[in-house]
Amino acid sequence: MKKILCSALAASLVISGTVIANAADIINREAQLRPDFKIVIDDEVSYFKSADGEYIYPILYNDSTYLPLRSIGEIIGKNVNWDESTKTITLSGKRDSYKNTSKASTAKIDDINVQERRDFTIILEGEECNFKDANGKAVYPLLYNGSTYLPLRAISEITGKEVIWDGDDKIITLKNEESTVTDADTFGPADDDIGIEKAKEIALDDAGCKADEVKFTLAEKDYNDNKDIWVYDIEFTCSQWEHVYEINLETGKIIGHTKYYNYDYDEKDDKISIERARQMALNHAGIKGAGVKYTKTELDGSKYKIEFTHGSYDYEYEINAYTGNVISFKSEKNNSGIGIGADKEKYLNSTEALDAVLNYAGVKKHEAADVKVELDDGKYEVEFKSGRYEYEADVDMYTGKISDYKKEIDD
Repeated sequence: MKKILCSALAASLVISGTVIANAADIINREAQLRPDFKIVIDDEVSYFKSADGEYIYPILYNDSTYLPLRSIGEIIGKNVNWDESTKTITLSGKRDSYKNTSKASTAKIDDINVQERRDFTIILEGEECNFKDANGKAVYPLLYNGSTYLPLRAISEITGKEVIWDGDDKIITLKNEESTVTDADTFGPADDDIGIEKAKEIALDDAGCKADEVKFTLAEKDYNDNKDIWVYDIEFTCSQWEHVYEINLETGKIIGHTKYYNYDYDEKDDKISIERARQMALNHAGIKGAGVKYTKTELDGSKYKIEFTHGSYDYEYEINAYTGNVISFKSEKNNSGIGIGADKEKYLNSTEALDAVLNYAGVKKHEAADVKVELDDGKYEVEFKSGRYEYEADVDMYTGKISDYKKEIDD
């Protein structure tokens, strides 16, 4: 909640152009750097750094404690921008919450010189902010080592947090003020809601669909009990798919997405393109596309037949021409790198046979356990486990061809 005296004149001040500071607006003051002051935010001791990674500490001036403005931006999740031409500091937008460095200070209390900057303008979400002490007297930002500081009273007004000073232990505590209403579904500013139209836009962008191509069947707020957050439930049909999305109401992050085949879809004239079918085959094979040579791509009724080579393997795929689903696939070691025929003395060793099956199964070597490789009558019998599955396959020692491939759940 903003309780600061903020003026709508801010826009005209920013637009007015370069500000020429009067000497009376910049006053040198003596103050103390106080690394011994602890800052506690929501029950956690916190330390802050400047933009260049240096630790910054509270300043004691005129019996008031001042904290760095950039750190305040971190606390309230606002970006801090400096405009040299107008001497304007703007807090706006969204940024990550503050990051507690969890590192105590080794610096010493030090007498320092600061500048009281009456020429600085502070803008919070488009409005100019002016600060006063408990007696109604105007107070101004301090400038030290390139960082702007504001007094605790101003911090309280900007953050909406209660600021408590413990003089005995030198602890500054910022905590949320007590709420007048305790019986509500959510608390905090309502403008954190991204809005239902933005939620729809996020879902469509993720699904690769355009608004004029879809039919929305559900778009509403809902509470996710498992994650303890509010979400937008967005459901729509796009071509042959039905999409169901859950999108975080505050951040816009997709926290759930499921899609189902739409059995009411008319398949007559809406086949996927050859390029799309090829891409579905490459995705299934785990190939990025570089080094692929296509030897066949043809439409056969309701399916595409796609054949290509990549590295030392030949691939054959059948892809559903309407859904893009893989109907069948096969991969075999080709002649590159393996001697065959008269050159049968050049054959796969057990490590190469294992690598061939791992590559076929899409399993990394360090993920395989209980590995067994045995040579029997010109074929390697390869077995291993990975995750919830057991894998088995035969590998021809001369050609590298994989056969009798099995993947079963490990009971």
